[in-house]
Amino acid sequence: MQNSTQTLKRLLFLLLALGASNCALLAQFLTGAPLVKNFPKQVYNAGTQTWDICEGDNGLVFFANNNGLVLFDGKQFSNYPLPKNTILRSIFFEPKTRRIYAGGQNELGYFSFQTNGTLIFTSLSNLLPEGTKGFEDVWGIEFLDGKLFFQTSRQVFSYDGQSISSLKPSDNLLENLYFLTNRLLVSDALGGIFEYKKGVFSPLVQASGLDISSILPYGKNAMLITTYKNGLFVLQNQQISKPAINDFELKLNRIYRACTYGNSYVLASNRNGLYFLDSTGQIRNNIGVQDGLQNNNVLSLYKDKNQNLWLGLDNGIDLVRLNYPFGYVIPDGLLKGTGYCMTEFGENYYSGTNNGLYFRNKNSTSNTDFKLVQNTEGQVWWVQEINGKLFVSHHDGLFEVTGTSAIKLSDIRGCWKIVALKQHPGYFVVGTYNGLNLLKWENNTLALVNKLSPFKESSRFLEEDENGTIWVGHPYKGIYKLRLSSDLSAIQQVTHFGIKEGLPAETENYVFNTSEGLTFCTSKGVYEYRNDLNKFIPSSSFSPYLDSTKVYKRLFNGKSGRVWAISNNEITCLKPAYNGVEYTYTKQVLPKLDQNLVGGFEFLNECSNGSVFMGVEAGFMQLNLNTVSQFVQSKPSVLVTAIQSLNFSDSVYFRYIGTSAEILNVDDRSIEFSFSSTNANFFNDLSFSSYLEGWDKNWSAWKPTTSREFSRLSYGNYTFHIKAKCMGLEGPETILTIHIPAPWYWTKFAKFAYSILCMLLVLLIGFYPQMLVRQKASRIIAEKDDHFKRQTEALRLEKERQEKELIELKNQQLLKEVEHQGKELASSTMHIVQKSEMLLSIKDKLKHISQISNDPKIKPEISELIKNIEKDTIIDKDWGKFELYFNNIHDSYTQSLKDKYPMLTANDIKMCSYLRMNLSTKEIATILNISARGVEISRYRLRKKMNLENGINLTDYLSKI
Repeated sequence: MQNSTQTLKRLLFLLLALGASNCALLAQFLTGAPLVKNFPKQVYNAGTQTWDICEGDNGLVFFANNNGLVLFDGKQFSNYPLPKNTILRSIFFEPKTRRIYAGGQNELGYFSFQTNGTLIFTSLSNLLPEGTKGFEDVWGIEFLDGKLFFQTSRQVFSYDGQSISSLKPSDNLLENLYFLTNRLLVSDALGGIFEYKKGVFSPLVQASGLDISSILPYGKNAMLITTYKNGLFVLQNQQISKPAINDFELKLNRIYRACTYGNSYVLASNRNGLYFLDSTGQIRNNIGVQDGLQNNNVLSLYKDKNQNLWLGLDNGIDLVRLNYPFGYVIPDGLLKGTGYCMTEFGENYYSGTNNGLYFRNKNSTSNTDFKLVQNTEGQVWWVQEINGKLFVSHHDGLFEVTGTSAIKLSDIRGCWKIVALKQHPGYFVVGTYNGLNLLKWENNTLALVNKLSPFKESSRFLEEDENGTIWVGHPYKGIYKLRLSSDLSAIQQVTHFGIKEGLPAETENYVFNTSEGLTFCTSKGVYEYRNDLNKFIPSSSFSPYLDSTKVYKRLFNGKSGRVWAISNNEITCLKPAYNGVEYTYTKQVLPKLDQNLVGGFEFLNECSNGSVFMGVEAGFMQLNLNTVSQFVQSKPSVLVTAIQSLNFSDSVYFRYIGTSAEILNVDDRSIEFSFSSTNANFFNDLSFSSYLEGWDKNWSAWKPTTSREFSRLSYGNYTFHIKAKCMGLEGPETILTIHIPAPWYWTKFAKFAYSILCMLLVLLIGFYPQMLVRQKASRIIAEKDDHFKRQTEALRLEKERQEKELIELKNQQLLKEVEHQGKELASSTMHIVQKSEMLLSIKDKLKHISQISNDPKIKPEISELIKNIEKDTIIDKDWGKFELYFNNIHDSYTQSLKDKYPMLTANDIKMCSYLRMNLSTKEIATILNISARGVEISRYRLRKKMNLENGINLTDYLSKI
């Protein structure tokens, strides 16, 4: 059963106004199960199984889950998986470093908080000794003497903050690690127990054969051992013994985890939820699925600093609110019938539901101990004691309870309530669905006498005044005043009261007998009847305390004169006090139970043992007045869960901050503060008030909202104050100082610069008229200058254009001249080549003629001609013309060559020029009238004169000169 009940308001009065006394921590649930808050996996959004639980220094709760680490901040859950998404088995919060040490499958390390509140995992596996890295799961983590201990199945790793060492307590598989008041123990699979001392684990108990699940302190010098299948044992003086207690039920249900609770014990089972044991080990209570747990398989158990229990289940997480003065009583078990009435009679509590009447011994501590009173199946409307007998008003008639069953006294259909007639001892009237019936006490029980006619209205709200007059309140028809006949055979007079007689309306009218006499609840507060005026007026006793704008549907007399009033789902307690002159009331408002009170059938009963029972839609809620003093010692503290930007959704500046002296930098002027209370006692009906110093003038109104936004804050420092209130208990302030830095353009230096600029602007405005005149004169001058400059520029551009055209003409002329000279050079070169070839041809023919001629006169002439041809004087004439064209085209090449190499001869210059023109060896040989071999020799001599290295091409070199 998931408890969605909102908790109570202004509970502090229960300590001061109602009177409370201290009692044992578990004694508050003498009659009911504690409230359980369920967190299904769909809420925390992680895996099904939760293996370990721990709590941070600021109230954050951490869970080791199949899917990794789960964090709960009192409002929402966050998830942080291990690097390889493996199962997280064990966790431990170390307050000095604020690290959450974690152990999983082949992984150990720690989670640490970042500034923005996210958790980052740091692995320590790299520090493990060689040969120990395949350790599978880490099943337990504890802290002792500045070291962390990680228990695996084969060894225990010890981490001192720098290095990790491996300890092997036993050759057997290790089961669990335990911390008991500065003692560290480990058990193995054979039931051996080893204690850590001086750096090693030493045997404390050799193999006992027990499958040990937990070891807890027991008395002064002993230990209580829980086992999976063998129940409880006591270890004292290194000897294990069986205590004289009945642990048969524990053996059946497999105890998996346990913890101390004051001087008592809480045991978590795999099959039947939680067991509560007293200091001797006797079972006092058990809660399971029938009491609100999501399932009975409890894998982990943790007692938080507020004395509440967190349970990690096989599927889900539950919070058992032990340190809370409210519990549930569900008489009919899984039927969860609506609670209509209850009373204490003899040694038992009797509770009426729509499924029947159930009873349980007052000393019983479990809902499962309720038994059905036989023959009462069906709708029970009222149960009351009369003359030492217990009677039941039932839908099927009137019953008397005798032992564990009930006897039907009458077939009157639909009995509401029985009222004794004070002026007619031994007679009673019972209200029914259709009027009243007269009852008589005879033979030590009630007997039906007759129906009281003619009144036929439903008479659920029925009382008698001091004059013997019967009053009936009808929720829809007003108030009826009935006078019986003297012989009680009929109703002699029926008087109807409505708006004319002072009632605010015909509807919502009820009558109750209180310490102030008959009191009438109406649609506008509480009234009384003035017989002398025959009119209803606001109650002089209750109107000063009960709001006239509310509809009070029930008034109940409590112990010591207390009066309990119910309006909708609000319960008010009026405690009488005598001031020496008159009796007054102290008013305190009790709970709104989130629409769980039974609408139209609200019920409350204050019993003798300090318990107040209220009928709700599923059974009863129990308020134990004796435990309030313990509860009110805690206050709803506030944790700021986030400070984030309103402009950038992903900008979270800080998370999970309590009161801090540190100034927090926030780079946005529009921010949101989110907050919650991590105290599990105050998860419901919580309201907050805040005050931003430097912005707000007063504290904000109390509201249940868990965030507050601020927009367009000025730059600078602000101090945020936030506090919570629940059930009248106002918690301490959480105080944070934030700093919103100004941007560069709004720093002090920038402001100084702006002030200088402003001063300059003022001065500028003062001289503005003169400046305008000067600007106008300057503008005229500038325009003239500009006109002159434009004209000058135009002339300059025209001149440049003309010069450019002239240059282009000259360049074109030069280009034509160069082209002409190039053609002449080519023509001259061809002419020289052709002439040389022709002379060579003539020379060859002359030689041929000389050879075939027999004329002695001709041969000398021919020889002379050949000599003239061989002379180069003819070629020299053509060379002069060639050299002229060549130098014009190649920028006085021959002169440059002579300047660079003065040792060159004329033939060398010719050779260089022909090579520069890229003439072939054959062409050069023809022109120079030498052989090809001669050309090569000439090339070699040139290279030598120019000192050229072998790798340099002569033609390329000459072309670059």
